[in-house]
Amino acid sequence: MSKDKSLATYIQSVEQQVMSIEQQLQLLRQHLRQLRVEISKEDRLRHHVTDNRAVVHEPQNNLGSQSKMPEKQILRLKEVCHITGLSRSTIYKMMNADEFPKSIQISGRNIAWAKSEVDAWIERVLGQGERG
Repeated sequence: MSKDKSLATYIQSVEQQVMSIEQQLQLLRQHLRQLRVEISKEDRLRHHVTDNRAVVHEPQNNLGSQSKMPEKQILRLKEVCHITGLSRSTIYKMMNADEFPKSIQISGRNIAWAKSEVDAWIERVLGQGERG
């Protein structure tokens, strides 16, 4: 009988540890999402469409001596996955369900997303998370 009680106590202890780890993991995921948003706004490479091609621009630190970045920018699938933390298949499923911005065909088979639309989606998701 004491073996059963001891085993039950041990199982309960392990379950509590698992719950604690799951809570910590959830907090780390939230922090990671916030970091991805910050990185996307400040440190990432910038893209925009010029002559139907995506042209890469390095982030500019000294705006006084260099020209301004274009306001309209595009993101390729890999960048959208990185910024949002979503997989490729999840992005397409959400697009089909009108829960994520639609992609834009930039040439041939090449597609991209408007950065402003992805940023707006991220802001909406973060706003919903704060309420729930």
